[in-house]
Amino acid sequence: MPLTPGTRIGPYEITGTLGAGGMGEVYRATDTRLQRSVAIKILPDSFAADPGRRQRFEREAHVIASLSHPHICTLHDVGSAQPRGAAQPVEYLVMEHLDGETLAARLSRGPLPLDDIIRYGSEIAAALEAAHRQRIVHRDLKPANVMLTRSGVKLLDFGLAKAVEPQAASGSALSTMSVAATSPGTMLGTLPYMAPEQVDGREADARSDIFALGTVLHEMAMGRRAFPGQSAVGIASAILASEPPPIASSPSLDRLVRGCLRKDPDQRWQSAQDVALQLREVPERDRATLHDRPSRVPWMVAAAAIAVAIVAGIAVWRARTSSSAVDPLSAGAPVSFTVPVGPADAYLALSVERIPFALSPDGRQIAFVGGVGDAAPSVLVRNLSSEPVVQLAGTEGATSVFWSPAGKSIGFFAGGKLKRVELAGGAPVALCDVPQGIGLTGTWGDGQILFVSVQGEQIRRVPETGGTPVDVLGPDAARGDTRVVWPSFLPDGRRFLLLASGRDADKGFVTLAGADGSRRDVLAVRSNAQYVAPGFLVYGSDGALLARRFNPDTGVVSGEPVAIAENAAQFLTTGVTHFSASRNGTIVYHAGVDESKIAVFDRSGTEVSELRRAGPYQTIRLSRDGRDLYVDRRELKIGTLDIWKIELDRGTESRVTHEPGSEIDAVVVPGGSLIYSAARTGAPRVYLRTLSGAEEPLAPGLAGLQDRSDVSPDGKWMMYSQRTARGNFDLIAVSLKDRAVVPFHQSDADESDSRFSPDGRYVAFTSDLGGRRDVYVAPFPGPGPMRIVSASPASLPRWSADGRELFYVGLDGAISAVAIRSLPVLEIGKPQRLFTRGPRARWTSYEPTRDGRFIALEPVAFAAEQPLHVIVNWPALTFGGAR
Repeated sequence: MPLTPGTRIGPYEITGTLGAGGMGEVYRATDTRLQRSVAIKILPDSFAADPGRRQRFEREAHVIASLSHPHICTLHDVGSAQPRGAAQPVEYLVMEHLDGETLAARLSRGPLPLDDIIRYGSEIAAALEAAHRQRIVHRDLKPANVMLTRSGVKLLDFGLAKAVEPQAASGSALSTMSVAATSPGTMLGTLPYMAPEQVDGREADARSDIFALGTVLHEMAMGRRAFPGQSAVGIASAILASEPPPIASSPSLDRLVRGCLRKDPDQRWQSAQDVALQLREVPERDRATLHDRPSRVPWMVAAAAIAVAIVAGIAVWRARTSSSAVDPLSAGAPVSFTVPVGPADAYLALSVERIPFALSPDGRQIAFVGGVGDAAPSVLVRNLSSEPVVQLAGTEGATSVFWSPAGKSIGFFAGGKLKRVELAGGAPVALCDVPQGIGLTGTWGDGQILFVSVQGEQIRRVPETGGTPVDVLGPDAARGDTRVVWPSFLPDGRRFLLLASGRDADKGFVTLAGADGSRRDVLAVRSNAQYVAPGFLVYGSDGALLARRFNPDTGVVSGEPVAIAENAAQFLTTGVTHFSASRNGTIVYHAGVDESKIAVFDRSGTEVSELRRAGPYQTIRLSRDGRDLYVDRRELKIGTLDIWKIELDRGTESRVTHEPGSEIDAVVVPGGSLIYSAARTGAPRVYLRTLSGAEEPLAPGLAGLQDRSDVSPDGKWMMYSQRTARGNFDLIAVSLKDRAVVPFHQSDADESDSRFSPDGRYVAFTSDLGGRRDVYVAPFPGPGPMRIVSASPASLPRWSADGRELFYVGLDGAISAVAIRSLPVLEIGKPQRLFTRGPRARWTSYEPTRDGRFIALEPVAFAAEQPLHVIVNWPALTFGGAR
């Protein structure tokens, strides 16, 4: 039974409970002899009867008693006593009482500043070094076992620690230390922080603690675990086979951490003291490399070598210098250059759901989807060695492109059709019907075309001459897959690569599939992949383009990955890396990112203050009380989105979500819970997140992407957009009381971006029902007609705090206000233009404030206008000239 305040155990009087763990219950107590506060750890009766647990308890006492270090919790006493009324004596340890919080509690509020990482990390490393010098391995280092106090770190819980005994000398000093009396195959510790050898049940030594220290440092910097997963199997797989995302904020810290996280113990830093010394040098090293940032992961060293070699003069060519007599594609040496997408006001139709450009099989031409000015996107083609860009007639509305094997035709999607167009001329030909607006991509093989949507429900095949599509391959439920995307034919035109995902929230597998439906996993990575002759697999990882040797006959990869480029745009949620490779090895990729600032504007459009400088923000949402601003911020190297909260009164910010997928557009439910869209193992869904952090899908029975939620002012209803099988979006309401699903507005048009009026009687939303995108208002819950509000094409409806005005954004960037009267009947006034930001500064997300101003995201940099990067003959450097 738990001990109550007032219970005496020897000279110690229990005053309260501190916690409980796998090895005992911890209480606050008073040492009645010295009148000091202590922490007393009790071995429960049920554990005392277990020889193994009793041995571990006694071991902890011996281990702590042998250690004396300012950053290791001090042991005051050990003993056995029988409390009054107890049936038998209890075993106990008495340790110093620490005021503070665990590192785990601190990390629940987000990542730590670099100064704190260095301070705490150095102190943890110093404590480990002291233990290792006494031949003691902790084996369970994790944030929950690190206490942050005013005097610094205190390392806790040596219940799994083992004394080590010397072996015959071989290699480093630490390699001569091994854990005694551990049965082979026994896995001890806390799984997300275990070294690979612990996961495998092999012997652990001091270098296992260094691996755990690396996971803790990574989590301190990133605010999330280095090796996440939805199950023990998923976590163990990540530890054994994956690398954590880079610490982009500090290249030097990232390099240090990756030295701790080597899979092979012999390749890690060999002492905790080395780690402590290098930690203290991180700020200086970061400053020294500010303008020449080092590689973020081990395999990026090759990318740096490529860049140095190219800059040194192997071959540099810019597409803009078309007067050059040198053809960069025929130079034979490694070449790097950029290709503008066209005139100054041209843009790429960039998307996280598809790749809007493709290299021809011979690597000499690029087809891409883009436009100029206000023109609709169409298929454009240019030769990489010359400046002119050719628009292919009849391709307006295109979304993604791919080449025929001979390079004479281009396939694309537009208007609900899969089409092909010949480069020699002629109108496009429709091959088959396809679902609209679901991020379709395709690949062209031997007389056939494969295509699939980003939802990955089924890869389909159609003859290159047209016909009725047939199903080829879908997710394999037995393997745990929920999506199959990004098909890419091998040279034989029959077998193809694809990305299968869903077995784990942050995992994907490049898979080799055959026309007979067979499939086998090739590589654990969450990216589209392409084959490059004579034997390479190119793919993305953590924002880098990598290559590995690959045998297309056996489907086996070999050797270590080598980096081709460090900064390719990647979106982990959909598994897309923005690159395209020709069969002969030329690669084109995109590296741009949208950036917006967060600022406050008055009703005349004058900027009042800047809340945040330009950054990779996507949406903002103001809490109903106007005190907090929720912001979606992109992780640059993997493209995922996390929700952050900015407290407007204090200007402080904290991370709200830490999961591997993307979370966007958070809205606060009365009571403090959050609702947002999140991508987990499949298409984004709407989730409710409780105050405890638990996450629950709100409409799990409905298939298809869910987006843009809002909650009624009384907290009873949630409204969101649901993608249908037709490819459009309907508005759906969900009761937050009983989870009843009620369609609010269904049609063949797209309805999205819904917002409840402050009194909850109406919903404003956008729809293209009339052939253009406009703002509408309809009564909730209905019935009642939709009434148009905007005078010209517009989107992003937002209510004023008092509900008397409705604002929207026009295509030209103009902010307009419409007077609204809801009682006794709905009256809609004439739109009044308040100000114009202009098309380039058109607000992408904004919120009216209670004092009549606006908080807005204003774009300052556009990824769609950035050039494409081209690399030719990269194997000459990365694989010693192999082609």
